[in-house]
Amino acid sequence: MNLGRTAVLAAMAAGAATMLVGCPHDEYSVELWPKGQEIRRHVVVRHGENADSANVPTTTSDTDKAHRDQFGGDLGGNSGRYWNYPSEFGSASAYLERIRGIEDQATALEDQNKAIDRLADFVLAWSKKQFGKEREYAKLADAIDKQARKDLKNVMLLAWMADVGKRFATTGPDDRAAQIAMARAAHYLIEHDYITQSDVPLLTTSQPDGEKAEAIKAFGHRLLARKAGLTDKAFIERLAAMVGDWEKTQKSFEDFVADNSEFKKAHKAWAKRHPDKKPAPATAPQTDEDPEPTVSNWLIEPAFASAVNLIDLGTPDDFAITLHVPVKPWFTDGEWNEAARTVTWKFTFPKTEKGVPAACHAVWMAPDEKGQTEKFGRVVLTGNELMSYCMWRNSLTNAEAAEWTKFLATLKPAADNTALLEAFRFSAGAKGWPEGAVLLRNALLTPTTTRGEE
Repeated sequence: MNLGRTAVLAAMAAGAATMLVGCPHDEYSVELWPKGQEIRRHVVVRHGENADSANVPTTTSDTDKAHRDQFGGDLGGNSGRYWNYPSEFGSASAYLERIRGIEDQATALEDQNKAIDRLADFVLAWSKKQFGKEREYAKLADAIDKQARKDLKNVMLLAWMADVGKRFATTGPDDRAAQIAMARAAHYLIEHDYITQSDVPLLTTSQPDGEKAEAIKAFGHRLLARKAGLTDKAFIERLAAMVGDWEKTQKSFEDFVADNSEFKKAHKAWAKRHPDKKPAPATAPQTDEDPEPTVSNWLIEPAFASAVNLIDLGTPDDFAITLHVPVKPWFTDGEWNEAARTVTWKFTFPKTEKGVPAACHAVWMAPDEKGQTEKFGRVVLTGNELMSYCMWRNSLTNAEAAEWTKFLATLKPAADNTALLEAFRFSAGAKGWPEGAVLLRNALLTPTTTRGEE
């Protein structure tokens, strides 16, 4: 990735998906069946070479395992939990899973802002070497240091927000995230006077190379005068000429960075870690987890990390996750199917551990109808009340649990359960009215017709 391409990553988001169609990718199909303290997890991985319907994906992995509490490592970078809180009257359960991405987004954003600051500092130092003797250089330096630095941080923050939205769209692919990011970035640039109404036709209309170059040069003249407040026509012309000869300008900047002591130090450290590797050409693809430092991956790309992540540079994999549950979840970010009693998530994610993670969540409470009917003649605990009861029940000490179990044996449909619950107290420890007894008593006093599975 060269400097020019990196600088316009945010504007390429919409086209990136099209470019990736037909690339080799993996398809992950996951089915989950929770039962008591365990969750059965069936994962099938299929590899496809392209999007051609004639190309049938080949199954490369098929695993079926039961897990307690924690699972992961089967989706190319994932971490999940299944928690179940049982009780005599039903259970409360939670399924949570992160798929790829960086969980520590606060640090990722801090690192990106630091990278933008470092890039701005290098551009300032390079521009001073090139134009430091110009009469109006101070204006240009101020525009880079105070305006461009801040504006790039805000545009990258918008790209990050769009990436968050994209990863939250777990019920199916949503290309609008990239489009929204472009719209908001364009709005920001317009509001901050980078682009005017008359500039839009110029920047979006195809023209012969020569005419286009002159038109872009004229745009550059106006932008420099508008944003940096430059009035020296000779200085503006010199700046515009450097933009016009972008390859020469890029090489000048890369040579400047490569000669910097900080970059040399980073390259020396890499060479020490990889004594057997020879320096690669600057244009060579960097696919290693610890790539050789280049001006692009050491300085430029970290400053545009959110745009890179939003575009999903790399091959996107397909994920289809299905959770089988007995009742409609109290909360989920997936798609509930009442007839099938399933929650599904569908999304794509590139082969990377960068960017905002995708995630799946579901929380549900399943009443034990038989257990409740044996004690109360009907189902009385559902939804939030059942969740609260399960949490309370699982918080009891061994002694309290034994005493509570003994007390429950006295409850029967024909008994005055309300009076028994109101009178119950633990013999030791907290002397107040136990929460579980309160929940059951209140549930018994609630008419059946007003209750539902919240």
